[in-house]
Amino acid sequence: MIDRQQFETLIACYGKSLIIEVIDIFIAQREELMKVIEHDLINHDLVGVRQHVHKLKGSLRQLYDTESSEHAEIMEQAAQASILAIVDSLMDDYPDTLRQMRVKFDDSDLVQDKIKPCGNLRSFLSGFTEALSTEQSRKLEELEQHEIYSRFRKMFSDLEASTALLLKELAGIKKELTSK
Repeated sequence: MIDRQQFETLIACYGKSLIIEVIDIFIAQREELMKVIEHDLINHDLVGVRQHVHKLKGSLRQLYDTESSEHAEIMEQAAQASILAIVDSLMDDYPDTLRQMRVKFDDSDLVQDKIKPCGNLRSFLSGFTEALSTEQSRKLEELEQHEIYSRFRKMFSDLEASTALLLKELAGIKKELTSK
C-alpha cells in the first residue's frame, strides 16, 4: 500500500499532471515487467529475474509502496542468493574459474555490467555444465527445478498480488486527481 502522506508530498512538489503521467507509466511498465519476470521464471533465468525485479522494485519505491517493494526486495535477494548457491555448488569441480565467476556475481557493482549480457544462467554456465558428470548435471537440474523455482513461483505470486492492489489504489488516486 502507498504511504499516502509521502505520496501527497510528491503531488505537492510535482503537480497533478506529472503524477498522473507517472501513474500511467507505472501501469504500463508493471504489466510488461510482470510478463518478463514470469517469462524469466519459466525459462529458469535467475539473472533475468533478479534484474527485472530490481527494476520493478525501484518503481515501487518511487511510488512509496512499501509492501510491494518489500516483496520485490525479497525476490531479488533470493535470486541473487540462488545464483550464488548454484555457482558455489560447482566450485568443487572447477575451483579457480568458478571462484572468479563467484566474485563477479558477488560484487554488486559488477552485477549490472558483467552479468546482464549473459542471459539465461544455463547458457552462462553451458561450458561448465557440459563438462559435469551425468550425476552432477542431474543434481544441478534438480536444484534448479525443485528448490529454487517453486519458491520463486510463490514469491512471484505474492509480488503480482501486491502490485495488483497497488494498481487499484493508483486508479483511485488518479481518479481523485483528475476530478479536482
